[in-house]
Amino acid sequence: MANTIPPGVPESEDVVMTEEETTRHPITPTKGRKRKALDTPEERRESLWRLYRISQKHHIGFGV
Repeated sequence: MANTIPPGVPESEDVVMTEEETTRHPITPTKGRKRKALDTPEERRESLWRLYRISQKHHIGFGV
């Protein structure tokens, strides 16, 4: 979907939030990654092995 201008907003004008809108809808920073990326093949293998052991412990099918 292309960047489109919402209806009712003139193309040439900048949209500025009022103070009331800013306090009602504050801009918060995005949260970082909760888990780090699995960078190496060893880390990926260890992660899959951990999932496999958990699945066996709880009798969950773990298909590849």
